[in-house]
Amino acid sequence: MNRTFFKNTELDSILDQMMNAKEDKVIVEQSKKASVLVFEHMPYVPLWYQNILAVHQKEVSGFDLWPNTSFRGLLNCTKK
Repeated sequence: MNRTFFKNTELDSILDQMMNAKEDKVIVEQSKKASVLVFEHMPYVPLWYQNILAVHQKEVSGFDLWPNTSFRGLLNCTKK
């Protein structure tokens, strides 16, 4: 989720909580915290991001989706 690779342990913790949250309320609360933290500390503000989608068959394993849309995620792919 951290597409710009901005390094901040507090932000990393917030993003982890968002990714593991089961309730929308928690996701919204953590998203607000993350936005405030980024706007206070990041040296620039990205204006937009393209959507990232990943689809693969059950037989494919080892795929890692990179937040910057890199194809590096394909390096460790194998087909069962």
